[in-house]
Amino acid sequence: MSSKQVEIKPKYIPLTQQKYCCLPCCIQWILLRRGLTLVTQDEIAKDLGVVIAPEDQRLFNLEMKTAKKLPKGKLGYGTWVYRIPQFLKKHNIPLTVERHYPSQIEDAENFLKDNLKNGNDVIVSFNVAAYAKPGSGVSYGHSCIVNSITKINRKVVVTLGDPAYSHRKFFDIELQKLLDGMTKYGNEMSFKVFHDKCPK
Repeated sequence: MSSKQVEIKPKYIPLTQQKYCCLPCCIQWILLRRGLTLVTQDEIAKDLGVVIAPEDQRLFNLEMKTAKKLPKGKLGYGTWVYRIPQFLKKHNIPLTVERHYPSQIEDAENFLKDNLKNGNDVIVSFNVAAYAKPGSGVSYGHSCIVNSITKINRKVVVTLGDPAYSHRKFFDIELQKLLDGMTKYGNEMSFKVFHDKCPK
């Protein structure tokens, strides 16, 4: 049995990421859903300080930050710093964003339900090891967008929108596994909540 699903409205139109650009692509999903002017993934990635392998510069039209070797503690290339507020300000995007960590959230289920009901967009960053096949050795950070949440047979299930070119665009994951992916693999990762900017 499943309880009533809480889903973002209006719905997302899926987009597919460029290499290393899961977070920039998730931001594009948000801009598109809200009818705001789209910014290219290249530009978002550059503004967010995305770091790529030097040999992959050929995949981008803008000159990106590169690193020949991964620093200690980094599982892969991508977004290493938090610059979303600066990006929104630079492009005059009428949204604000707040980071929320699982350790600071009393009830993650209600946190997600409340944000979806209020029309807020939620990007979640986590380690895919939490739901990868046991023993596969898969371990890297990824960002997806929270599309909906429901309870199925007493388990809370989150449907994520996934920008990855190698994955289907929407998939289900148990909330607890998602939270494990945010907390059990190095530094705690966050929910990034986007909401309308309050007029001055």
